[in-house]
Amino acid sequence: QAPAPAPTPKLDDEAKAVAAVALFKEAWKAKGLKGEEKLAQRDWALSELVRVHHPLIVAELGDVARSGDESLRRLAVIYLGDQKALPALAGEQVLAALKKHGGDTVMVLSALQSMASLKYLGSDELLKDLLRSEDFVVKKAAIAAVGQVGDGQLGELLRDDVPGGPVRLRLPRRRDRGVERVHERVHVGARDVVL
Repeated sequence: QAPAPAPTPKLDDEAKAVAAVALFKEAWKAKGLKGEEKLAQRDWALSELVRVHHPLIVAELGDVARSGDESLRRLAVIYLGDQKALPALAGEQVLAALKKHGGDTVMVLSALQSMASLKYLGSDELLKDLLRSEDFVVKKAAIAAVGQVGDGQLGELLRDDVPGGPVRLRLPRRRDRGVERVHERVHVGARDVVL
């Protein structure tokens, strides 16, 4: 039996968010640190910030996700995937970062993971493009993201827009008096996608 999904976190109040942002900005300075130590300090600051669920926090994470530092923007996109109390707002920030830095494959994969985690429904056009990607890893991650979001219209993207013919979604089959195992990963074979 599958474990019950984690409950959606509650939205925190503005006073808590303002305090968290102030602490984040102070920790972000990483005074006296350089190189890997500075990166680790800023990662820690992001991990502390993401514990609070509020639009101010999502905005701060979005600013970092669109910043110039490759490692920090990837981390911010991953942390945005944890803002499940505000999936639409966080998803918009992930999408904006992905549009700005779409040439970075690691960013694309991180963004797909975050959009799937948030079950963000506002990225249909982008997913259509990623399903047509020449990069097999990106294409597979896009298929997985479509499956995890769980929207029927996105499922239609798989059926209609994947090159090589139609894809159909199906339930697990019965085998040897049992039920076929279903993994969280997407299995692609003979144009079937089992989620």
